[in-house]
Amino acid sequence: MSGMTVRRIFLAALPSVFALVIFGFGFAVGRYQVARSLRHQIVDSTRSDTLGHMLREDEKGTYALAYENPAAAAREMDHFSYAVPNVLTPFVGTGPEPGRHDNAFINSWQFRSNKEVAMPKPQGVYRIFVTGGSTAFGSGAPSQDKIIGQYLENLLNAEITPSTHLRYEVFTLANPAWTSTHERIIIENRLSELAPDMVVSVSGSNDVHWAGAGHEVFWVRTYSDQHFWDLLNAARKVAGFHPMTDVIAGPAPISPASVATRLEKNVRLSAMALALTGARYVFVLQPALAITSKPLSTREQKLRARLMPPALENFTKSYQEMKARLSSIRGDQFLYLDQSDAFAGLTASDEIFLDSYHFGDRGNAIIAKEIADGIRQGITQHSR
Repeated sequence: MSGMTVRRIFLAALPSVFALVIFGFGFAVGRYQVARSLRHQIVDSTRSDTLGHMLREDEKGTYALAYENPAAAAREMDHFSYAVPNVLTPFVGTGPEPGRHDNAFINSWQFRSNKEVAMPKPQGVYRIFVTGGSTAFGSGAPSQDKIIGQYLENLLNAEITPSTHLRYEVFTLANPAWTSTHERIIIENRLSELAPDMVVSVSGSNDVHWAGAGHEVFWVRTYSDQHFWDLLNAARKVAGFHPMTDVIAGPAPISPASVATRLEKNVRLSAMALALTGARYVFVLQPALAITSKPLSTREQKLRARLMPPALENFTKSYQEMKARLSSIRGDQFLYLDQSDAFAGLTASDEIFLDSYHFGDRGNAIIAKEIADGIRQGITQHSR
């Protein structure tokens, strides 16, 4: 083939090659733009939040005062887990992603624990599960050992084991933003299947929180659920589909009486599910900044001042209604512990609250001690 012929073939093919290059470049740019949009949403749903990263540098010193070791807390709070990435989880929507996330370790069954739940349950073990929202999870705890559940395990083994000769193990399955509905489902579908002797819900404030935002706790998407909803709709848009039909109504006023009614129903159903296994159910109404009678520090006063009057009124009335309904529940296998004002005996110099619902390790230790004192008699009677 002569050089002239090769040149003619090259010139003839050049437009096609150029068009192919342009098409390839456009395809790559388009794919990048689509991937970038999805990537941003995926990052949002897989991010691990820590207390330190949520605060300004000049705030860390005062927030550290809520911890037993303020100096260490100020240095290390960039690694204090506040919320871990979530994964799609059957029936509850989303739950903690297994693995290590800063100072939180989530085992393969989504418990906040460095160890797995042994099945069948070992002889001589009294098994307790703690469930709830972010307070039960231990948001802001300085270590895995300083969440409510671990404090409780340590107290029971130190104070009760010598007389009962049992080993007490406490596992925590909780997740920020979970409500009493999530707790009821996780009790019915998971905890009741793992040979529990007792389940403790540290709960209440999230039911009020979601109601304050106009959301019904029997039919709500949590923040993590919403991330996955948005991500799937973004993928559908890229693929040329319409968004999914939303079956959740928009925000609407929810009365304190309705909040209490929903909570009572979830508690009764949880107690019934556990009674079938012979396990005891303990519901702990947790403290909240909006309703505490604790004298507040200057920082805590500023936190409370951020709460709008309607929110304060909603919390006050909802807690009043919840207390009345919880107090009416009877049963040998059920115990209600009102810890809503557990910090009342402290002073303004005792820093406790990190925000409206969470506290440092000092607060976790107080709640765990109150729970241990409340369940002590039932545990020792059961062990005889």
